[in-house]
This record gives sequence, C-alpha cells and structure tokens, in this order.
Amino acid sequence: MIRLCHPKAMLIHSIRTAILPGLLVSIMFLLSMACSEEPTLSLEKRAQNINKTLMCPVCPSETIDQSQVELAKQMRMLVLQKLRDGESEKDIFEYFASRYGDAILAEPPKTGFNLLVWIAPPIMLSVGAAFLYLVIIALRRNMGTGISDVNDSQKYIVGSMQKYLDQVDSEIDALEISGQSESNDKSKD
Repeated sequence: MIRLCHPKAMLIHSIRTAILPGLLVSIMFLLSMACSEEPTLSLEKRAQNINKTLMCPVCPSETIDQSQVELAKQMRMLVLQKLRDGESEKDIFEYFASRYGDAILAEPPKTGFNLLVWIAPPIMLSVGAAFLYLVIIALRRNMGTGISDVNDSQKYIVGSMQKYLDQVDSEIDALEISGQSESNDKSKD
C-alpha cells in the first residue's frame, strides 16, 4: 500500500497513474490506425489525396493542391488523367519522383536514410518517457535525503560564519545606540 502523506509522494503517484494509462491509450490508438482499412474512394477523392501529397516544384512549401500556378494545375490534371488510365497511386508517385526527385513528395519515402524520419520520433518519445520515469524513481528514492542535506549545509554555513555574523550584529547594535543618542540630543534642543 502506498502512503500518500508527503506532497512529493502524492505528486509521483499522480504522475505515475496519469502517464501509464495515457501511454497505453496512445499505443492502442496507433495500433488501431495502423490496422484500419482504407475505404474505397472515388476517383476525384483519390486525385485530391495524391494532390495533397505532391509538392509544387515552383512554390515553396505548398502542395499542388494548394498552389494556383499553371504548373500545379497541369500536375493536378495529369494526376487525374493517370488515375483514369488505371495507374496506381504508387505508380503516380514514382512517375513524379523520377521527373522531379524525392523532394516532390510531401511524405519522404520510407526507405534508406529517410526511414530515420519515420523511426526517430517514436524512439525519441520512448526514450523521453523512460528518462522521465527514471527521474521520478530517483526523486522518490531521494525524497528524505535532500532535506537533511540542506539542513547540514545551512548548519555548516552558519557555523563557519558565526564570527562574522556576531560582528555584524554588534555593529548594528552600535549604530542603533548611537542613532538613539543623537535623536535624544536633538529632542532636548
């Protein structure tokens, strides 16, 4: 049984109970998205989806779906024509990549060095979650030792500076006494 008397213990317990279910829900969501089947789309919808994943070679950071330049309009028409001719989305992407290079694809291909773009974020998220978990465990272990360390250091500082603190106190007392005697002299006048 976990005793939740200390505020840090309550914080650690609440973080643990919040992170674990959130992590499980995220994993289930990602798995459900990966296993879902894509419904059959109309020719126009398929063309729109392809247009949203092809970058405009003229306009920086715009897909051909967003761009209004003549080349983008021609590319949209070519995508629609290729779909009518029975070509698959993969064939269309390969056609444009062979003409313009991989930079034409809004999604980098999941091969070679570009595979790192797809793998790195989940790995970094996992490493970050593990690091956070280890930090929480370390905080929980050192919960009582931190307070005693602070008290010991305060005792050392006060003990080593006691001579100077006494001197400052005596000077303050001397200033207060001389200040009172001056004010008494002025009030007699």
